Amino acid sequence: MVTRPFQSLISRSVLQQTNNELRDTVWWVPVPGSSLQATKTSVPNGGKLYTTYDFTLTSAKSTCKKNAVSYSQISRCSVDPKYSDRQLCKVTLAWTEKDYSTVEMETYCTRNAQNTASKP
Repeated sequence: MVTRPFQSLISRSVLQQTNNELRDTVWWVPVPGSSLQATKTSVPNGGKLYTTYDFTLTSAKSTCKKNAVSYSQISRCSVDPKYSDRQLCKVTLAWTEKDYSTVEMETYCTRNAQNTASKP
């Protein structure tokens, strides 16, 4: 089960980082129905929880062009059915819970180009 804070981290930080690595003209978004399981480790630190997540995110090209849709509106984008390309990103993210300014992240992404476009 994906918790609300974890989902928020993905939408506020991870998607932006992984999209920056791609340098594509469209936004890449999580593949609906793809499994998202994370290892979470939390330790107390100065009265707050310092938490790390390790997970793999699967994303695909969306129907939204970056020059037409701002990152803040990426949630309205859907996977473009014309493309079967997938990006797999291994993500390690750490933060002091509830403080987005403390997010630190490493991502290692690979792009799996299957059929680059469906034939009309």
